[in-house]
Amino acid sequence: MLPRGGDIPPFFARLAADGGFDFNQSVADLSPAPPLYAIAGGDRSGAFIGSGTGMVLPAGLFIALDPAGNPALIADTGGGFRYARSGAPLVYSGETAFTDGGTSVDVKWGIYAGGVIIDHMGPRTSDFFHFMTAQGTPLAVMATLNGTYSTMIGHTPLVTEMGLGNPTYNALTHITLTTGGNVTSYRVKINDDGFSRIWDGQFSGSLPIGQFINNGVPLAGTGPGGAATGSGRGVPVGPTGQGIISSFDMRSGIAGITGAFVVKQ
Repeated sequence: MLPRGGDIPPFFARLAADGGFDFNQSVADLSPAPPLYAIAGGDRSGAFIGSGTGMVLPAGLFIALDPAGNPALIADTGGGFRYARSGAPLVYSGETAFTDGGTSVDVKWGIYAGGVIIDHMGPRTSDFFHFMTAQGTPLAVMATLNGTYSTMIGHTPLVTEMGLGNPTYNALTHITLTTGGNVTSYRVKINDDGFSRIWDGQFSGSLPIGQFINNGVPLAGTGPGGAATGSGRGVPVGPTGQGIISSFDMRSGIAGITGAFVVKQ
């Protein structure tokens, strides 16, 4: 059951009463996502474009799913990021699956045209909120991962400052982990974002997997405005971590982009 027997979860209650939050999300038909459930996503809210990832943990995220298995409420249980679909239409959805150690791992994604976000910047209405979800990898297994994840098997449409890009696009993606779960390289190259623009963001270094999930890696590269900067982050998924769901954001001049994808080894 949801907290308080199906009522508004406690970390949304204050927001529903403070006059600055239009909370009209029905919670009667929602169910909590299971432990280690992973999400990668991002939003465009006015001029803001960003991304994030997380997992359902006691000191992590709470996610409530609708009957179709899509996230309707997302909250950092420590009081940080919160998102409520709040009646926003689902304008795109997709799903795929891959095999990890004999287990089929389902991956779902979609885009809401709306919703409400509250985070360290305060409340804002989202123009587009994209998400990708799957069952995450146990934390102890994450610490042993190594290899290159370069086979992209699914992605959301791109969200840009000009609107939604094409549902399908040609992209080069890879994420490399070394023994101990450190992220040593990350790249996302978009050959056409739906508006005939090329983006290329890269990271090379070494960052623990936990920081990759919580804070992401810095991206530097090129975009339609010349130089581009941003961030990429991800969560290993599947019982042995054969996949990673990832979200990213980049800015180049006045142009911006965010999206999510799933890659496997």
